[in-house]
Amino acid sequence: MITRVLSLLFVAAIALVGCSSQTERAGTDEASPAQDGKSAKLDISQDGQSTPTDPDVDSPFYILGSKFDEATVDLRVYTGETPSGTPVLTKSDVSVSSGGFSVEITEVLPAGNYIAAAYEVDADPKKGADWLAKAKFDATGKAAPPKQRDFNLTSLCQVDESTVRLGITNRWSSAVDFTLTRYGKGKVASGKAKPASNPYDSPVDVAFSAPNDTYILKITEYGFSYTKAVGKQEPCKS
Repeated sequence: MITRVLSLLFVAAIALVGCSSQTERAGTDEASPAQDGKSAKLDISQDGQSTPTDPDVDSPFYILGSKFDEATVDLRVYTGETPSGTPVLTKSDVSVSSGGFSVEITEVLPAGNYIAAAYEVDADPKKGADWLAKAKFDATGKAAPPKQRDFNLTSLCQVDESTVRLGITNRWSSAVDFTLTRYGKGKVASGKAKPASNPYDSPVDVAFSAPNDTYILKITEYGFSYTKAVGKQEPCKS
């Protein structure tokens, strides 16, 4: 009887050791040496909200931080399983609010394994600085398809009595082809909208005849369209 009890205890001990030795490749961080046991945490998220256990992300994606004591941190992304060597991506002076932050990563990383790590601002890992939190993830090397909200058409100013300047917003990570038409008059412009750009980065001067002239922007490849009625504008400064 005693022998059987000892055998069962031995089996249970082996099972516990096996569980504790499993290495989790996850989108959440390990215990932080720099914070001396505090609970700062990183997550990798495709949409800025969900935090899967094994993130495999397209670009753009998000690095989420929580339970940080610092007012600002530096983020570094490394290839492989450990935060060492030269980072492939750095985001400096990331503001922390109520212990947390959300940073959108718009760069398209080549397919592979990565690890993101947060550090105190200006800390130098090559001189032995410890990370505050870290998280592993995989990148697909692909850009996620754009959404309707990634583009827009804005009226900027009036060039002269017969010309207005419109601006195209492209929040996506790649340039896109567009066409611009005036309602009832046909196409007035076409071209490429610069990636990650605001309306002033991609201005287009088009013919204008009367207040409430209406223009239609089409993002050709993805079938998105945007309509803008343009009234009399302030004169362009340049």
